Amino acid sequence: MLCSRFLRYGNRNGFLERTVGWAFEKTRDLYGRSLIWVLGNRPVMLAVFLAVVVGSVYLYTVVPKGFIPDTDNDNFNVNIEANQGTSYYQMVTYSERVSKIILQDPDVESFFTRTGGMGGFAGASNTSNIMVNLVPRQQRKAGVADIVNRLRPRVAALPGLRVTMSIPQAIRMGGRMARSSFDYTLSGPDLEELYRQGPRMERIMAGLPALVDVASDLQIRNPRVNITVDRDRAAALQVHWQGVASALYEAFGPQMVSTIYAPNDQYRVLLELLPQYRQHTDSLKLLYLR
Repeated sequence: MLCSRFLRYGNRNGFLERTVGWAFEKTRDLYGRSLIWVLGNRPVMLAVFLAVVVGSVYLYTVVPKGFIPDTDNDNFNVNIEANQGTSYYQMVTYSERVSKIILQDPDVESFFTRTGGMGGFAGASNTSNIMVNLVPRQQRKAGVADIVNRLRPRVAALPGLRVTMSIPQAIRMGGRMARSSFDYTLSGPDLEELYRQGPRMERIMAGLPALVDVASDLQIRNPRVNITVDRDRAAALQVHWQGVASALYEAFGPQMVSTIYAPNDQYRVLLELLPQYRQHTDSLKLLYLR
């Protein structure tokens, strides 16, 4: 009973089916005529084949290649690394020196400098990062890679600094943030052996002609001061060891102690020693607790 209601006798093609069939027949006829022409003009097709091969070889030599090719997004990064133990104020001076050189390039529009520890990014007190913004691509002839290549020799000769440049990739592989376009992670069960082989691996990679701006994030030569608290004497003077730690942190930390609220803004008040008292270990003798 249901078949008698829904099924109809004969083959009735709808509009969509007739349109698709007509398009298929026209495409088949066009392909047949073109195939007959190709078989009748074999010398011409041989010349076209050779031209395609030559053009493919030429494009292979001129088109940028790589795992993830560099993308010109009108910006690039400059990473500055000084000797381990360099103070924050000296790094600010180094950053200003590099920034002046970069700003002389006519294709540089603006820049942003970040000095010292960089939060979740790989950084320490002896590092600095400059994010350079270029003029729009339509207003400059050189690409971002050309600009980086012409700026690299100008900053490479600065004494006491290692300046590397990287172009942000459109697709970042991995979750580890670093200063280079590609990372090589060296790991091992022996920490002391890892400390010895890390610099050796860096020297080997820096000697490869295909690599530039090879840098390592291994920081094991940073000078430090070890302070030993005589807890018995501190207890006799009624001084708790937490008070000693708090005083040291407030002096060299710094420590936010208050906030000044203005009508349109707010300002944090930081407690710390003056810069001249934070440059030498002799300043520790000037700290007193009560």
